[in-house]
Amino acid sequence: MTDEDRHNTQQIDRVARMMAGRAIALRSKARAAATLTAPKATTQARRIVDKIMPGVVATVESRLSHDLASDTPLVITEITFPVHHPRAHELGQALGTLTGVQNVAPGVGRRTVVRKR
Repeated sequence: MTDEDRHNTQQIDRVARMMAGRAIALRSKARAAATLTAPKATTQARRIVDKIMPGVVATVESRLSHDLASDTPLVITEITFPVHHPRAHELGQALGTLTGVQNVAPGVGRRTVVRKR
């Protein structure tokens, strides 16, 4: 094999690796855009809490779940805040505007948001 043939083979291999890498990157981005993760749900809920109840100490936690009856993957986000906060109702309404929300369950000092993944 001559030096020129070796060089051409290396270029072909490099281009093939680059194209394969781009295809993988495109597939992974498309998949990530369609799936709601627990950290993403937590971040979205935290932003709403900070906007509706600025300066209030609140906990926001999300976890993955699954509805066996409808075979649907879910993300459940629980927001805990001071009891009888005057803007609790507004918080529930704002959380209901998130995409994929199936239910916003009220509670005393707590809201639980169930969303489709």
